[in-house]
Amino acid sequence: MNNLLKFLLVLALFSQSCKSSYDKIRTSGDAPLVLKAANQYYAKKNYLKAQTLYELIISSFKGQKESEDIYFNFAYCHYYLSEFELSSHLFKNFSNTFVNSPKREEALFMSNYAIYKTSPNYKLDQSGTEKAIEGFQSFVNEFPESSRVKDCNEKIDELRSKLETKAFEQGKLYYNVKSYQACLTTLDNLMVDFPETKNHREIRFFKGKS
Repeated sequence: MNNLLKFLLVLALFSQSCKSSYDKIRTSGDAPLVLKAANQYYAKKNYLKAQTLYELIISSFKGQKESEDIYFNFAYCHYYLSEFELSSHLFKNFSNTFVNSPKREEALFMSNYAIYKTSPNYKLDQSGTEKAIEGFQSFVNEFPESSRVKDCNEKIDELRSKLETKAFEQGKLYYNVKSYQACLTTLDNLMVDFPETKNHREIRFFKGKS
């Protein structure tokens, strides 16, 4: 029995010595130490470890001066890990929480840009595309002098083009399956929503044949 206890003690000590510095910090319960490590991992672009550590202490620093940078970096960690919907939510919360922050403009832009990153192929559901358009337009309205306005407008044009393509292809599909009334309705709506469309000739053709 004594030999067994000695063996277990040695095993425990060996396991502890093999524990990585990251794991030691993560389980330390020392919020300032965890924050320092999280910032270091973030600076080194190790976003998974940074995210994990920020999440451990984000509530510990609530209401303190460090909380703004913690929350901002935490949102970016999720973005860089391609967790776009969650990062969009976090950036939006940041902008609502830290209303006087100099980072608020960037956070609002990133909230919309993260949703833009989720916009799928035109053949799929476009609710994310529509949400991104609304978000970018809202940003432009709130920050008309921002250096990001040009980028927002370009993204809006790109996303609107995707919606136009979807509507046009839907109209063609209705025509091909001989659902002529649905074809006419879809193409009429397209002309209202996208009067600048480059598909005028094709639209007139399908409408004339319907």
